[in-house]
Amino acid sequence: MNPAPIRLDGRMPYADGICYDDCHGMPPKTIRLLRIRGLVWLTQLCIDNAGEEYRHLAGYVVAADLTTAERIADARGLGEIVVGRWEVS
Repeated sequence: MNPAPIRLDGRMPYADGICYDDCHGMPPKTIRLLRIRGLVWLTQLCIDNAGEEYRHLAGYVVAADLTTAERIADARGLGEIVVGRWEVS
């Protein structure tokens, strides 16, 4: 049995109604301050709906450490993985 396809919003970072970008809607200054403090983690979702091309989407989690970031990503239930901290350049 094939799982139900994941519905993506065409303009906003939502999959099946779940936001996969904790920074969505935040002012750029706030995001930069969170990044300076090392609190923003990059994530990746791989959407594999039958009959469609794979989609690799980037997301963000705001968390104090990697373990917490992974817990948050897992709790979203989208198969999202944490790929690392978003470093300040």
